[in-house]
Amino acid sequence: MLESDYENFAALMLQISTAAIGKKEKPSNEQINFYFECLKDLPFDRIKTNAIGHFKTGSGFFPAVSELRGANDNTAALRDLQELENVTDAVSGNCFSSRLSAIAIGNHFKARGKEYLIPLALQFAPDILSQSNPSATRAQFLKAWQSMQNRAENANIKALPETNEPKRLAEILSGILPEIAGESQNGER
Repeated sequence: MLESDYENFAALMLQISTAAIGKKEKPSNEQINFYFECLKDLPFDRIKTNAIGHFKTGSGFFPAVSELRGANDNTAALRDLQELENVTDAVSGNCFSSRLSAIAIGNHFKARGKEYLIPLALQFAPDILSQSNPSATRAQFLKAWQSMQNRAENANIKALPETNEPKRLAEILSGILPEIAGESQNGER
């Protein structure tokens, strides 16, 4: 972030505190300054994306700096890898041909709204089935998953509206964060 992003960042922190469960007061200037210092090496749009993701993944509480950074969080990747391993094992137990196995795996992820996993599933399913080097397969999957996420994030950042006006930012976020706040307070995901 740049110093010129501070006002947008402060507005985001206020939105987050409004959405957070159990947060009764607004963050102090000291808290905002601390978070800004800890996060200023990241682009503002990435922090905003991570804030939204924080609430979408079930935590309704005010995020820690590490949760807004999101850089080393492999939780979603590991969850996707576990699902891929389970599906691959299930498909292999049904004696499908490799072509039918690929179709079954693709249909599984498509039915769950995880189309982004289909290319990775098709790439890594044979290695998962062979069990030749599970640790290496997992490491390669995580690396490919992170690369895929970075590409998607860069595409999303380019599609986001650019603004340095806090009011405009609040308008943009107003449709997103209150929805998340409502879901968090109701305990829904």
